[in-house]
Amino acid sequence: MRSVLILSALAAVTFAIPRPQDIEYAPADDVPAPDPLGPDYSSTVEPVDYDPAAAVALAIAAVEEAPPSSTPYGKRSGTCEPQPPGHGPVPVPDTPDEFLADGNFTTYAEYAVTPPGYVQSFSNLQGSTGGLGYMGLSTLDSYDVAECAAKCNAAYPCQAFNIYFERDPTVNPSYDDSCPNPPSLTNIKCTLWGYPVYAATAKNTGQRRSRFQVVIAGSNGYNKDLLYNTPPGWTGPVVLPGAINAPSPNGASTYLGYKFFEGVYDPAVCTAACDATTAYNSRHPSNCKYKVCRFVNAYVLTMNDVPQGFYCSMYSAAWDPPYATNTGQTRGTDVYKVVDSLSFFNGTVDSGTTCYSN
Repeated sequence: MRSVLILSALAAVTFAIPRPQDIEYAPADDVPAPDPLGPDYSSTVEPVDYDPAAAVALAIAAVEEAPPSSTPYGKRSGTCEPQPPGHGPVPVPDTPDEFLADGNFTTYAEYAVTPPGYVQSFSNLQGSTGGLGYMGLSTLDSYDVAECAAKCNAAYPCQAFNIYFERDPTVNPSYDDSCPNPPSLTNIKCTLWGYPVYAATAKNTGQRRSRFQVVIAGSNGYNKDLLYNTPPGWTGPVVLPGAINAPSPNGASTYLGYKFFEGVYDPAVCTAACDATTAYNSRHPSNCKYKVCRFVNAYVLTMNDVPQGFYCSMYSAAWDPPYATNTGQTRGTDVYKVVDSLSFFNGTVDSGTTCYSN
């Protein structure tokens, strides 16, 4: 599985408090451009391995400066081993060009019905989605958008899915003369994502495996209407038009700073980071006082419609949607956007005081 979402290695970056609350683009800019992330082309099933409790625990650890890491993947060796049977049509003649030109795939993609609770993001592309937030892969018996949506609905916090036809080999191609370019089969693949998908993320157009060419057709992407679990002790979410840019009444800022994560977008990670910030501050008071994190703004930052990660901006007081005015910016030829911005409020009583009189 080619993914930076490995729960034992959820990456987080902490920075000093910037000018209230300018988006610090540095952590997103520092996200490396790895090999395309997503399912391995030789896989037909990659189970969802996201563990919300583990992600929350790692968010708490990130407040104490847990180090980031990632997981590489290696090159496959060819063995002529038979592959699982496909379920889609195989064009005749059996060539990559004929696969890309086959009108059957176009028909399936263009006539697919958008499932309830989703918005179609792209249709009938010849590339599959890659990028941050990959959650898992299933191979379907038919081009069933509703079935793929049901898998996303069952895998919290899946936010989007991509369904497509993929030309794959009937046997694992060899790198000698045994079976370098075997006949093809057609798999119908359903991938799940923890970030929204866009046409700009559908850049995995296939690969060459020895002399066999993997290609993709009929690729459709769907984004879920925002719906997230509300952690205990919190209220929300409130959908925002952008990131919060709160004023400083009488010069007193309520902004506590932020965390940046590259894992699956799960706002529960942000509320956990906020709670952990309060706990950390309570252990490091100043003159018997500490700042309580009561409000968090979670949002995804995209660059040219490709998600770069998500931010958790933390505050000691709640702010209403009219203050969510930071929607991104253009930097040179790159367009940054704030998407899927949500806020949560914790009304738990905490005086922010460690010293009490008798």
